[in-house]
Amino acid sequence: TDKRGDNINILIAELLIYLVRDRDKFIDRVAAIRNYSYRYLQGKETQRAKSFIKILCLMPAVDFHPAALKRRAKKSIAYLEKNPVSMGSNFAIEIIPFDRLLGMLLQELQQKVA
Repeated sequence: TDKRGDNINILIAELLIYLVRDRDKFIDRVAAIRNYSYRYLQGKETQRAKSFIKILCLMPAVDFHPAALKRRAKKSIAYLEKNPVSMGSNFAIEIIPFDRLLGMLLQELQQKVA
């Protein structure tokens, strides 16, 4: 098993696919990803990933509503905005920077609400 968070890209990609294709599977996977994040994403270099996962995990609690998600995830969103991805160790983790990916997700959720 991955002990340092190296699988985070795969886990996030899997969650995003479920978000689009099968919300029930998304909801099922949230608990596992939350546990993974708590157990393996330690330290400053994985804080952005941990913040992004927190946001994803809040989606079912707010019934996938973008405005409610923004309110509930205010701290995590602020963290992503104030700590941009850099050329350090988290650069390889974020194929698409999490703050940009979050913007895309919020747009997608907004279209489903409208």
